[in-house]
Amino acid sequence: MILDACRDNPFGKTFRTGNRGLAIISDAPKGMLITYSTSPGKVAADGSGRNSPYTESLMRHMNTTGLPIEEVFKEVRKELGRKTSGQQVPWELSSLEGQFYFSPGKPVMSGTVAKNDADDETRKLEAEQRRLEEERASFEKKKAMEERRQQIAAERERLAVEQEAERQAAADRKKAALEEKRRKIAAEKERLAAEKEQARQAALERKKAKKKTTLAMAKRPSQPTAGETGRDGPFIAYGNGTVLDTKTNLMWAAQDNGHTINWSDAKRYCENYRGGGYADWRMPTFDELTGLYDSSKSRLATCSDTMIHAATELINITCLTVHTSETRGSETAGLAFATGLHVWHDGSSRPEFLDEIVRSYRRALPVRNAK
Repeated sequence: MILDACRDNPFGKTFRTGNRGLAIISDAPKGMLITYSTSPGKVAADGSGRNSPYTESLMRHMNTTGLPIEEVFKEVRKELGRKTSGQQVPWELSSLEGQFYFSPGKPVMSGTVAKNDADDETRKLEAEQRRLEEERASFEKKKAMEERRQQIAAERERLAVEQEAERQAAADRKKAALEEKRRKIAAEKERLAAEKEQARQAALERKKAKKKTTLAMAKRPSQPTAGETGRDGPFIAYGNGTVLDTKTNLMWAAQDNGHTINWSDAKRYCENYRGGGYADWRMPTFDELTGLYDSSKSRLATCSDTMIHAATELINITCLTVHTSETRGSETAGLAFATGLHVWHDGSSRPEFLDEIVRSYRRALPVRNAK
């Protein structure tokens, strides 16, 4: 029994029942199949043609060869669900015991069933394709994130290596600077020790020379000879403004130039000096000037409140330092009569104010070899 009569009651206002659709028969005889075009309490669509959508679908599928009656109504239900967007769902009540076919024979899939199955398969394949694409997109995203994490980790490691290298380089530079400073300090200590030793040896030599001179002078007459104006140990002063050192046979000017003078001017001053009528005056060497230094004797310099150590007062040395003829590159040397040491001068290596102070203490003292 096939019922495509589930409609609204056109006499609803006349009869007392207000129920929609066709009631379900709950007790069917054995060996019977009752179908409804829609579910209980619902109404079926009329459609726009000669038959309703339910009847059209049923007529199409019931002619499928070899398709059991249950499968026919299943195909109708699926097709009608697609057509009505699930609004109309056919029902069946069955007490059948055997197989029934509207069109017996070898099962042959109808074009509609094949098409529907193909559509279902296409939808399944499309859904599977979408799922695969979503999985692939998720995988690519996770892969990109993992690569980014690896890049960040590698960058952090590179920065750590660079920072450690820079720290080590800074430590090496600091260590090298400290070593250079220690080396310079050690070299300066060594230089000072050498200068002290040199000064000590020079003092010993002067002491020995003085002792020999004293012994030699003990045999000389104590009274000045002709032309002499005074004697002081080995030194003899003459009236022509010269002083003879009998120990070295050097003749000195009895007076330095008396004012501040630079090295080149001091050299010209000595070479142009004409004391005693002699024309072979020159600038003394450092060793020659050390013969005029005596640490055991002290007197106040004319130019300052500093004590100088001159071997004789017959030669008037008015300030702390006397120029010598020695040079070293751009530097020139003098003898400091306050210490007995070399005093080197280079304007490029001293502050300007210190340079002026040092140069203001320098004098020129001519010397010549006595015949």
